[in-house]
Amino acid sequence: MGFLNAMSSIAKINELLKETEYQLKIIGDMTDNNVNFSRVQREVEGLIRLYNQIGAVLGNSSGARTAVYNFLGRKCRSWEILSFLNESIREFKNH
Repeated sequence: MGFLNAMSSIAKINELLKETEYQLKIIGDMTDNNVNFSRVQREVEGLIRLYNQIGAVLGNSSGARTAVYNFLGRKCRSWEILSFLNESIREFKNH
């Protein structure tokens, strides 16, 4: 049962990471084009929701926490992804 849970959690993380990459692209494009701050912040709220979902899945699966993921063209551990997203969210909120 643990193996199936880990595989399911890893698949969910991969799905959320694809959504996160897309969300980061949207926010990056918006900031590059000087879009209204409030519109950017709405997109950042979407990124925060994805960050929280990723954290929740990782919190429930040790297999998912130890897996290696492909994120933004790099192989990353879960803690690297969460650290990057946390810092990105902080930067976007202050931008």
